Amino acid sequence: SNPVIPGHEIAGRVHAVYYNDKSNKNKNSNDNDRVKVGQLVVIEQAASCGRCWFCQRGYRHKCDELKIYGQGIDGGMAEYMRVSSNSSKWHVIPDYVPDIHASFLEPLSVGIHAVDQAHSALCVGMSMSHEHKHEHKQATSMTLNENVHGRGRGSDSINDQSEQNSNQALAVVSGCGSIGLSVISSLKYAYGDRVKVIALDFDEQKLALADKTGADVVIQPPTGSNSNGNVQKLAMDVASLSPSSNGGCDAYFGCAGVPMSITQGLECLRKMGTLVHVGIWHGGEVNTGCNWNVISAQKELCVVGSSLGGPTQTKTWQRAIEMIEMGAMPMDDIVSHSLPLDQFHEAHLMATKGSCDKGRSVIKCVMDLTTR
Repeated sequence: SNPVIPGHEIAGRVHAVYYNDKSNKNKNSNDNDRVKVGQLVVIEQAASCGRCWFCQRGYRHKCDELKIYGQGIDGGMAEYMRVSSNSSKWHVIPDYVPDIHASFLEPLSVGIHAVDQAHSALCVGMSMSHEHKHEHKQATSMTLNENVHGRGRGSDSINDQSEQNSNQALAVVSGCGSIGLSVISSLKYAYGDRVKVIALDFDEQKLALADKTGADVVIQPPTGSNSNGNVQKLAMDVASLSPSSNGGCDAYFGCAGVPMSITQGLECLRKMGTLVHVGIWHGGEVNTGCNWNVISAQKELCVVGSSLGGPTQTKTWQRAIEMIEMGAMPMDDIVSHSLPLDQFHEAHLMATKGSCDKGRSVIKCVMDLTTR
């Protein structure tokens, strides 16, 4: 394959705009088609055809001809990049949002979609009625303006529910990098205290940031926790923290990108819970060594994948923008490092190692093209 410019988490200022009447007929119409020079915009990571079965139904993140910026086509780590509305979507960001914070909207949209995937299991944990559960699902997924998924302006409906439902759902997030932190923040922004969140990570600095992001409990698993004994111990600890005494967590989010995370999840979940696999395993096929009978006969689990920002109709990007605008995440801590483009190799090395020379953990390293 031909080399491409990397970068799929993209925020930048509009330098020039060229209009083509034909572009108005495409299936990837943007919320703000008529952008203006100088505006801050974020570019969704997926470039899609707009014509295939998936695009026609709003699943452009699963397009038959999908390309990801920085992987299949040139990405954002350049002084300029060209974006076409025929294949891409963008969103205009208010000027009061720092450019560097806007670049985090891509992983945040991934976290929001992952939380959506576990909505039904979390509703069961909160003891919503069957009818109320489906009404709430439609509201959280389809309606941005009602803000029912918000901690701030949208928290009234959730507070009303808390008077009727005494139970609290339990969610476990394994891996507290940028995606895991996005899941934690999305859970708290959507459900507030209706969901208790446990964060797992080996890195103490990441756990401290998970706590700051909203996790109710942080746990550092013992070294070598892929052994059966340690996995069982962790599952017992999770069960002991369950507000409902139902034997485990309602939803488990595997964000670590390692097989151990899935093994832990199957053990930590209650019967009929949901495991959301978000992390990406590098190197292709991986043998988890899991007992798959746990999924069927023993617990009847739901195992679901989560990819990119999800369907267009769930408006994950718009919800992510709202969260950033509302200050729902400690962005100055999450964007742990910012370097100019001519220090790309240093940034790549830090991201690969997971730490800088000063020993500080790398959560999110941003290439800032406005500095030299």
